[in-house]
Formats: sequence, C-alpha cells, structure tokens
Amino acid sequence: MKGFLLLLPVTVAGTLLLGSLSYVLVERPLRRRFHGRVRSPDPAGQATPARTGDGRDARKAGT
Repeated sequence: MKGFLLLLPVTVAGTLLLGSLSYVLVERPLRRRFHGRVRSPDPAGQATPARTGDGRDARKAGT
C-alpha cells in the first residue's frame, strides 16, 4: 500500500504532463491548420462550411 501511495501522485503528474504536451504539440497545431476548411458535401450535394467557434454555421454568422 505504501508503494501505491507514493506512485499515485507521480503517475497523475506524469499523465497530466503528457496530456498537456500532446495537446500543445499535436492537437493545437492540427486545429489551427484545419480550422475553417470546408467539410465533406452534404447529401444535397452542396459543400457544408465548417462551424464557427460559437456553434453557428459560417454562412449564418452574418444574420
């Protein structure tokens, strides 16, 4: 039990560190690169614009 109590904080800290590094080094650059790109066409055959950050469609942002 003593070993577990010593290892638990180290494991949690390591997991948080690796998760943060993964987000900064992988996810953020990919999100910046692909933000605003047009997604695959909808069933009607028209291209669907990517969603804006506030949850609205880009084409509805002006209304």
